[in-house]
Amino acid sequence: MKKAIVTGGSGLIGSGLCQALSDRGWEVASFDLKPGEGAARHIDCDVGDEQSVARAFQTLGWSALDLLVNNGGVADPVNGLLVDLSLADWRKVVDSHLTGAFLMCRSAIPLLRDGGSIVNMASTRAFMSEPETEA
Repeated sequence: MKKAIVTGGSGLIGSGLCQALSDRGWEVASFDLKPGEGAARHIDCDVGDEQSVARAFQTLGWSALDLLVNNGGVADPVNGLLVDLSLADWRKVVDSHLTGAFLMCRSAIPLLRDGGSIVNMASTRAFMSEPETEA
């Protein structure tokens, strides 16, 4: 049975990915702060936190992996003027998206030694954005 990790597996896109993989016979782990519904095994994980990612992989306990989908990240932007944006709010968004993908890849690559895939999801905010949603 092929094995997949989906970050943000309890969200709208993530839960759909988990269900689609499970329906096709994959064993799926959802790394997320919130448990989701469905066939994926929930593993509590803040993908932007190095220790949380390490604990999640240890809890999962798999020795091999076929697919990592980096789909996790803060979904709601911080609204307001850029000059009022705190560094903490900025880091929360950046860590959940960029740092999270890095930490997950770094931990998953040793498990992909026999081949496999990494899929990094990206936001459309680079192409379209509302005013005052810089983070």
